[in-house]
Amino acid sequence: MKINHDIPLESLVSEGATPGSKSPYGERKYSRFFDACAGWIIVLVSFLLPLLVLFTPAVGDEVAKRALVSIWVVIAFLCWLLARLEDGVFCIRRSYILGAGLLVGLSALLATLFSPGIRESLIGIGTEGGTFASLLISLLLLYLVSVYAQSKKYLSYLYVSLAAAGVILFLVELLHVGAGLSFGSLLGTPTDNLLGKWNDFGLFFGLFGVLSLAGLELFPTSKRGKIVLWAMLVLSSIALLFVNFDLA
Repeated sequence: MKINHDIPLESLVSEGATPGSKSPYGERKYSRFFDACAGWIIVLVSFLLPLLVLFTPAVGDEVAKRALVSIWVVIAFLCWLLARLEDGVFCIRRSYILGAGLLVGLSALLATLFSPGIRESLIGIGTEGGTFASLLISLLLLYLVSVYAQSKKYLSYLYVSLAAAGVILFLVELLHVGAGLSFGSLLGTPTDNLLGKWNDFGLFFGLFGVLSLAGLELFPTSKRGKIVLWAMLVLSSIALLFVNFDLA
């Protein structure tokens, strides 16, 4: 592929480069704006996704969540791409996880191309899981999180957004099971929750606990940050203990 030298591009393979860092060609005008848009989209999706509930019976929560993730991940990726075109630097992370994800994506693409129903395997109807399009969205999200999590600011925002979503989920379920509140027609049986299935509730708080442990062990944080991480760990432990009770 021929690159137009009027718009210089440089492939940067580095572990230390972060979005918004100064370009070797000088600081550009809009790259910080596009990086901020992409970073905040990821933060907002991490907060809103666990809390998304649709009241329309014809559309399930899973369909709505996949559609929301797909739309906002594509927008965030386009913002990241515009920022890289503006500052002339493409950051490609050295990571075994990203490398393994790339291999999974390539193997899925080959399986899709040699499958009897290529269109169904490639995109399906656009919202179901198990297609190559849904896997591609997941890989794009994995890469974007790996890029923006290099920034301490966005990493702390991700933790705060997940913590806020976890607290809301826990309080709503506690009021639903303990006080019998159904919040209108939103929650019916004792195992109903804002995430969807009861197993999803347990998986979310399992991830909640793992992230809090990772933050306590790996990240240098202030005293206030450690208090928040310990609170997240305690809350996730209570929620996981709660999940093991038979509420049916």
